[in-house]
Amino acid sequence: GGNDEVEFGPLIENQIGPVVNTLNLIIAKEIGDDTDSYKLEYALGSRWRLSPYFMPGVEAYGEAGEIRNFGAQRDEEHKIGPAAAGAIPLRIGPGKLHYQTSYLFGVTRATPDRAFRWLLEYEMRF
Repeated sequence: GGNDEVEFGPLIENQIGPVVNTLNLIIAKEIGDDTDSYKLEYALGSRWRLSPYFMPGVEAYGEAGEIRNFGAQRDEEHKIGPAAAGAIPLRIGPGKLHYQTSYLFGVTRATPDRAFRWLLEYEMRF
């Protein structure tokens, strides 16, 4: 029932020893009637490559608001918390099962106090 949205932005990754740091800056634009603003969002992550199966770390996500008119930080959504990721090779089929999970705490009053985020995907090379 809502408007569609288009997102664009760079994904920057840097590895220092066993630690992998990522930054994803996202510019989002709603498509439809009465939508003329662009929003800035971000995703940050830092993971320690303990093994391919388990990489503990920390993640942060947020929405800085409209680019033309940034509001007060307390009115924006920002969350941070511990995270884990990894890949599990399957004994059947050619692929791997990748997982990511994090338990996030709200930093501002506009953000829910807690959130659980998870992603499960099957990767197959061809």
